[in-house]
Amino acid sequence: MKYKSLGILGSTGSIGVQTLSLIKKEKSQIRLSFISCNKNIALLKKQVLLYKPKYILIKNTAAYLKFLNKNQNLKCRVFNDLNKLVKKINGKIDFCISSIAGNDGFISTISISKVSRNLLIANKESIVLGNKILIKELKKNKCKLIPIDSEHFSIFSILDNNPNFKKNIKKIFLTASGGPFFNKKIKYKKISVKQALKHPNWSMGKKISIDSATLANKVLEYFEALIIFNLRPEDVAIRIEPSSRIHAVLLLNSGFYYFIAHNNSMKIPISHALNISETKFLNKKIFLDNSVFQFFKPDDKKFKLLKIAKNVAKLGHGAMIFFSIINERLVYKFLKKEITFDKISLILVQLFKNKKFISLCKTYIRSKKDILKAVETAKNYNLNINNE
Repeated sequence: MKYKSLGILGSTGSIGVQTLSLIKKEKSQIRLSFISCNKNIALLKKQVLLYKPKYILIKNTAAYLKFLNKNQNLKCRVFNDLNKLVKKINGKIDFCISSIAGNDGFISTISISKVSRNLLIANKESIVLGNKILIKELKKNKCKLIPIDSEHFSIFSILDNNPNFKKNIKKIFLTASGGPFFNKKIKYKKISVKQALKHPNWSMGKKISIDSATLANKVLEYFEALIIFNLRPEDVAIRIEPSSRIHAVLLLNSGFYYFIAHNNSMKIPISHALNISETKFLNKKIFLDNSVFQFFKPDDKKFKLLKIAKNVAKLGHGAMIFFSIINERLVYKFLKKEITFDKISLILVQLFKNKKFISLCKTYIRSKKDILKAVETAKNYNLNINNE
């Protein structure tokens, strides 16, 4: 039997760990080409010993040197530079997963597409930063984009099998759980890091958990849907579905609705994207527990970032980059307790009302070089946090 090859960018993160747990029983069918981490070398070594990848990538230089010093007898080749790893790979890898958290995943996603037949992207920031330039780059590299965010994979799974079905769609609704503060009266200035990280339905990394609490995650997913499926800003809307089991709703021109449902496990989109048939059991019993599915239009007074989502999208690629980068800066400031939770949304909303800032966002993005310039500008933009 011919095996499938797999590479994972971010194997020690939530998506990477879940992917590896899925392929435990698939070792005869799936072989690891490479795995990677930033600096969690303790977990990486356990993964190496269990799954025996051909190559390892460790991004953090100090962690890379420490790993080399303590693991000289390992039979796999260790890299500190993704481009050197890409050059070493002979031929194409069947599936590569891009799951590096945050905006740092963009360049890695572009690089790994050169040796991927199918690129499974969990890192929505890569798509937001790359936009149509990323889509063109993947086409040039003959690499198929498969989004594995649950919402986008749900839509993709229908359109990929029925490419003509898109013309029947009038509107797409992305669903959100509402995060830890949905239907709760709470003073946003007093929200602690611990409270904001406590998602009711999903186990995720810190950055995405905070984004879920502010609904920035859903704004980024809104941008992602526009880019992947080539839609207009008015073609996509956001609704709250607290159970996290309805992942997208398609309104057809005929008036019928398609509700796309699966249990709230990332293993489901990952396993289906990798064609692992043994994981079908993950989606059983979804309608057998007397669940009531309810939908709510989100309150944009509570979730202030929803007020600006459509306007940011209409401003274009540059504005989406600035939103993504500055949101990430603010999230990490909150995690370090440098700002209060409410400031994440307040500062972003105020920035996108500022004419000079909007003018800066309108910079036309023509190339990867322009993307990186916009990213650097956004990283260094003075947020005037003390004066807010």
